[in-house]
Amino acid sequence: MRIGRRQHYLFEEGAASVLPHEGIFGPEHPLAAEVHVYPETADARYDVHSGFELGVALHGEQVRIFSDIVLPISPGDVWLVCAWELHGWRCPSSDMTVIPLVFLPEFLGEETLAGTPWVSLFAAPPGRRPRVRTEQLRTQVLAIAADLREEIEATPPGWEEAVRLHVLRLLLALRREWEPPQTGFPTSPIPTTQLMRIMPALEALHTDPVHHLSLGEAAARCGLSASRFAALFRRIMGMSFGRFSLNARMAQVAHRLIATDQSIEAIAARLGFTDDSHLHRSFVGHYHLTPAAYRREMR
Repeated sequence: MRIGRRQHYLFEEGAASVLPHEGIFGPEHPLAAEVHVYPETADARYDVHSGFELGVALHGEQVRIFSDIVLPISPGDVWLVCAWELHGWRCPSSDMTVIPLVFLPEFLGEETLAGTPWVSLFAAPPGRRPRVRTEQLRTQVLAIAADLREEIEATPPGWEEAVRLHVLRLLLALRREWEPPQTGFPTSPIPTTQLMRIMPALEALHTDPVHHLSLGEAAARCGLSASRFAALFRRIMGMSFGRFSLNARMAQVAHRLIATDQSIEAIAARLGFTDDSHLHRSFVGHYHLTPAAYRREMR
């Protein structure tokens, strides 16, 4: 059952283009919630959407694919996805049941978790985000997931408010066992209005990966001066816009290496690199692997 539909882009194995899917997900409907059963598939599927995603596994086995890590997922595991971040999945078993929650920043607002803004958990590099590492936490996650499932499937009056509270419970449980990066991450509340100010830049990065978005262009899209945008972006996302932009661009390269058989030369041309050697140097500097080695290992 799905409540709300998100604006997202779905990449299928071997696809060369981005396919938009219209939905009612937006400022007036900041939450898309469902209990979803995935069919068994040997192929990877990729997605990118405008909201933050919190996923909880209820039954079965799955693999979640990010730019810097591949996570095996089993019941009680959780994954976090930042807004407009490319991510993928593959289901080696049938009847994989999960609760994916996709929401805009105003859904959680200015909440902090043990002194850390909730957005920091999502903005950390995928390999550094909170994960379920103890059986005690797994038991707690499954109990919260049962409450989430009941609200989503029954939709009683006030179910969205209940989902919000359960999401905060879940994120707080993750935060308590998480060691965040030592530098760059905010420690004070961030107003929702400030989160929304940078969203046009995040959207631009992923909807037009060929165009290298400069700091000035990103600031203009958000209606801010370059200095104001740079400071606000760093405070919210815990990194500079240049670093985040590089992460997004490398994610596009990584996606094509995993999901297509395109040559390095073709990928370089498609994503606006000077040539394949430029892409090679940039990729090795980011992932510490050559594009060819990354393709072999991630597949």
